[in-house]
Amino acid sequence: MRKISQGAGQKVDNAVDGLKLLAQGKAVNYAGASGPCDFTDTGDIIDCKIRFDRAEKGSFKTVKLI
Repeated sequence: MRKISQGAGQKVDNAVDGLKLLAQGKAVNYAGASGPCDFTDTGDIIDCKIRFDRAEKGSFKTVKLI
């Protein structure tokens, strides 16, 4: 996971696009559904943001960012 989720590769946000690039031998920087997550060499998460939204009257309102 660390190899494809950080670094200088092309940024992608879904597995299909990421797999296509990897099959072409290109580097990938996978952000995924949760957004970007960076890891130490031993696998610990360095930084990861989570946003909670609520749907109100047809639009989203941010409740909290952690």
